[in-house]
Amino acid sequence: MRSGVKGSARSRKLLLASTVALALFSFLIGVRLRRYAYTIAWHCTHKNPALIGEHRIELPMLWWEEKGSGWNDKSLVERDVFSLVRANASNSLDPRITARPASPWTVDATDQELRKSTEAAIVALNQDSKGGSSHSLVTISSRRFTMYCMRDRFPVVGSIRLVSLDCSAAKMHYSFGYSGPERDEKEAEMILSTFE
Repeated sequence: MRSGVKGSARSRKLLLASTVALALFSFLIGVRLRRYAYTIAWHCTHKNPALIGEHRIELPMLWWEEKGSGWNDKSLVERDVFSLVRANASNSLDPRITARPASPWTVDATDQELRKSTEAAIVALNQDSKGGSSHSLVTISSRRFTMYCMRDRFPVVGSIRLVSLDCSAAKMHYSFGYSGPERDEKEAEMILSTFE
Protein backbone atom coordinates (compact mmCIF):
# COMPACT_ATOMS: atom_id res chain seq x y z
CA MET A 1 0.00 0.00 0.00
CA ARG A 2 2.89 2.34 0.73
CA SER A 3 4.25 2.02 -2.78
CA GLY A 4 0.85 3.15 -4.16
CA VAL A 5 0.92 6.27 -1.93
CA LYS A 6 4.54 6.99 -2.89
CA GLY A 7 3.72 6.54 -6.58
CA SER A 8 0.71 8.83 -6.28
CA ALA A 9 2.76 11.54 -4.54
CA ARG A 10 5.50 11.16 -7.16
CA SER A 11 2.91 11.48 -9.96
CA ARG A 12 1.48 14.66 -8.40
CA LYS A 13 4.95 16.18 -8.04
CA LEU A 14 5.76 15.29 -11.65
CA LEU A 15 2.43 16.72 -12.82
CA LEU A 16 3.00 19.92 -10.80
CA ALA A 17 6.57 20.30 -12.12
CA SER A 18 5.38 19.68 -15.69
CA THR A 19 2.58 22.24 -15.31
CA VAL A 20 4.97 24.88 -13.92
CA ALA A 21 7.49 24.18 -16.70
CA LEU A 22 4.78 24.41 -19.36
CA ALA A 23 3.42 27.67 -17.89
CA LEU A 24 6.92 29.17 -17.76
CA PHE A 25 7.68 28.05 -21.33
CA SER A 26 4.34 29.49 -22.56
CA PHE A 27 5.03 32.79 -20.78
CA LEU A 28 8.53 33.12 -22.25
CA ILE A 29 7.33 32.28 -25.77
CA GLY A 30 4.37 34.66 -25.32
CA VAL A 31 6.67 37.54 -24.34
CA ARG A 32 8.90 36.93 -27.35
CA LEU A 33 5.99 36.58 -29.77
CA ARG A 34 3.79 39.33 -28.31
CA ARG A 35 5.43 42.03 -30.47
CA TYR A 36 4.84 39.97 -33.62
CA ALA A 37 1.18 39.41 -32.75
CA TYR A 38 0.79 43.13 -32.04
CA THR A 39 2.18 44.17 -35.43
CA ILE A 40 -0.17 41.78 -37.26
CA ALA A 41 -3.12 43.18 -35.30
CA TRP A 42 -1.98 46.76 -36.05
CA HIS A 43 -1.82 46.07 -39.80
CA CYS A 44 -5.27 44.42 -39.76
CA THR A 45 -6.71 47.47 -38.00
CA HIS A 46 -4.82 50.35 -39.67
CA LYS A 47 -3.95 48.91 -43.07
CA ASN A 48 -1.09 50.36 -45.06
CA PRO A 49 0.21 53.03 -45.61
CA ALA A 50 0.68 54.92 -42.34
CA LEU A 51 -0.22 58.61 -42.44
CA ILE A 52 2.24 61.25 -41.33
CA GLY A 53 0.40 64.56 -41.44
CA GLU A 54 -0.62 64.90 -45.10
CA HIS A 55 2.06 62.40 -46.18
CA ARG A 56 2.05 58.61 -46.50
CA ILE A 57 4.70 56.04 -45.74
CA GLU A 58 4.59 52.29 -46.43
CA LEU A 59 5.24 49.96 -43.51
CA PRO A 60 6.28 46.33 -43.99
CA MET A 61 4.39 43.70 -42.00
CA LEU A 62 6.78 43.70 -39.01
CA TRP A 63 6.51 47.48 -38.46
CA TRP A 64 3.77 49.55 -36.77
CA GLU A 65 3.17 53.14 -35.71
CA GLU A 66 2.90 54.34 -32.12
CA LYS A 67 2.52 57.78 -30.55
CA GLY A 68 5.56 59.37 -28.90
CA SER A 69 9.19 58.47 -29.26
CA GLY A 70 9.30 55.36 -27.11
CA TRP A 71 10.48 57.39 -24.13
CA ASN A 72 8.13 58.19 -21.26
CA ASP A 73 7.88 61.90 -22.10
CA LYS A 74 4.15 62.50 -22.72
CA SER A 75 4.84 66.00 -24.09
CA LEU A 76 6.39 64.40 -27.20
CA VAL A 77 2.97 62.99 -28.15
CA GLU A 78 1.52 66.50 -27.83
CA ARG A 79 4.28 67.88 -30.06
CA ASP A 80 3.30 65.50 -32.88
CA VAL A 81 6.22 63.11 -32.37
CA PHE A 82 5.61 59.46 -33.16
CA SER A 83 7.54 56.31 -33.90
CA LEU A 84 7.55 53.53 -36.44
CA VAL A 85 8.67 50.41 -34.58
CA ARG A 86 9.81 46.99 -35.79
CA ALA A 87 8.90 43.79 -33.96
CA ASN A 88 11.97 42.10 -32.63
CA ALA A 89 12.46 38.83 -30.73
CA SER A 90 14.40 40.69 -28.05
CA ASN A 91 12.32 43.48 -26.52
CA SER A 92 15.41 45.44 -25.53
CA LEU A 93 16.50 46.76 -28.94
CA ASP A 94 13.43 47.42 -31.06
CA PRO A 95 14.53 49.17 -34.24
CA ARG A 96 12.71 52.51 -34.31
CA ILE A 97 12.17 55.36 -36.75
CA THR A 98 11.11 58.52 -34.92
CA ALA A 99 9.25 61.22 -36.85
CA ARG A 100 9.19 64.75 -35.47
CA PRO A 101 8.35 68.22 -36.79
CA ALA A 102 11.29 69.63 -38.74
CA SER A 103 13.07 72.80 -37.75
CA PRO A 104 11.89 75.96 -39.53
CA TRP A 105 15.34 76.30 -41.15
CA THR A 106 15.03 72.84 -42.73
CA VAL A 107 11.56 73.61 -44.09
CA ASP A 108 12.87 76.81 -45.72
CA ALA A 109 16.25 75.41 -46.89
CA THR A 110 17.11 74.27 -50.40
CA ASP A 111 18.44 70.79 -51.15
CA GLN A 112 21.92 72.20 -51.70
CA GLU A 113 21.92 74.15 -48.41
CA LEU A 114 20.71 71.14 -46.46
CA ARG A 115 23.30 68.82 -48.01
CA LYS A 116 26.16 71.27 -47.32
CA SER A 117 25.00 71.75 -43.72
CA THR A 118 24.83 67.97 -43.14
CA GLU A 119 28.26 67.43 -44.73
CA ALA A 120 29.80 70.21 -42.59
CA ALA A 121 28.37 68.67 -39.40
CA ILE A 122 29.78 65.26 -40.38
CA VAL A 123 33.26 66.70 -40.99
CA ALA A 124 33.22 68.49 -37.63
CA LEU A 125 32.04 65.39 -35.76
CA ASN A 126 34.62 63.12 -37.43
CA GLN A 127 37.42 65.49 -36.44
CA ASP A 128 36.43 65.18 -32.77
CA SER A 129 35.35 61.54 -32.95
CA LYS A 130 36.50 59.39 -30.06
CA GLY A 131 35.68 55.93 -28.82
CA GLY A 132 35.23 54.18 -32.15
CA SER A 133 32.14 55.96 -33.44
CA SER A 134 32.08 57.28 -37.02
CA HIS A 135 29.81 59.61 -38.96
CA SER A 136 28.89 59.57 -42.65
CA LEU A 137 26.34 60.86 -45.15
CA VAL A 138 23.48 58.67 -46.38
CA THR A 139 21.18 59.96 -49.11
CA ILE A 140 17.67 58.52 -49.41
CA SER A 141 15.51 59.38 -52.39
CA SER A 142 11.73 59.16 -52.38
CA ARG A 143 9.27 60.30 -55.05
CA ARG A 144 9.03 63.85 -53.74
CA PHE A 145 12.06 64.34 -51.49
CA THR A 146 15.75 63.67 -51.15
CA MET A 147 16.65 63.04 -47.52
CA TYR A 148 20.13 63.84 -46.26
CA CYS A 149 20.96 61.67 -43.28
CA MET A 150 23.83 61.86 -40.84
CA ARG A 151 24.71 58.25 -40.04
CA ASP A 152 26.34 57.55 -36.69
CA ARG A 153 27.95 54.14 -36.27
CA PHE A 154 28.73 53.19 -32.70
CA PRO A 155 31.17 50.62 -31.26
CA VAL A 156 29.88 47.07 -30.94
CA VAL A 157 27.78 46.44 -27.80
CA GLY A 158 27.93 42.74 -27.04
CA SER A 159 27.42 41.22 -30.47
CA ILE A 160 25.29 44.06 -31.87
CA ARG A 161 26.49 47.17 -33.67
CA LEU A 162 24.11 50.09 -33.22
CA VAL A 163 23.58 52.86 -35.74
CA SER A 164 21.48 55.97 -35.92
CA LEU A 165 20.32 58.08 -38.83
CA ASP A 166 19.21 61.69 -38.51
CA CYS A 167 17.39 62.55 -41.76
CA SER A 168 15.98 65.79 -43.12
CA ALA A 169 14.75 66.98 -46.50
CA ALA A 170 14.30 70.50 -47.82
CA LYS A 171 10.72 71.79 -47.81
CA MET A 172 9.55 68.81 -45.72
CA HIS A 173 7.73 69.49 -42.45
CA TYR A 174 9.02 66.31 -40.76
CA SER A 175 12.46 64.96 -39.98
CA PHE A 176 13.23 61.34 -39.18
CA GLY A 177 15.65 59.49 -36.97
CA TYR A 178 16.44 55.79 -37.02
CA SER A 179 18.04 54.04 -34.07
CA GLY A 180 18.68 50.36 -33.73
CA PRO A 181 20.86 47.47 -34.83
CA GLU A 182 22.88 47.89 -38.02
CA ARG A 183 21.23 44.77 -39.48
CA ASP A 184 17.86 46.61 -39.68
CA GLU A 185 19.21 49.89 -41.10
CA LYS A 186 18.62 49.06 -44.79
CA GLU A 187 15.02 48.14 -44.05
CA ALA A 188 14.54 51.50 -42.30
CA GLU A 189 16.08 53.29 -45.32
CA MET A 190 13.67 51.42 -47.61
CA ILE A 191 10.72 52.56 -45.47
CA LEU A 192 11.91 56.18 -45.57
CA SER A 193 12.22 55.97 -49.36
CA THR A 194 8.45 55.34 -49.57
CA PHE A 195 7.66 58.70 -47.92
CA GLU A 196 5.51 60.79 -50.24
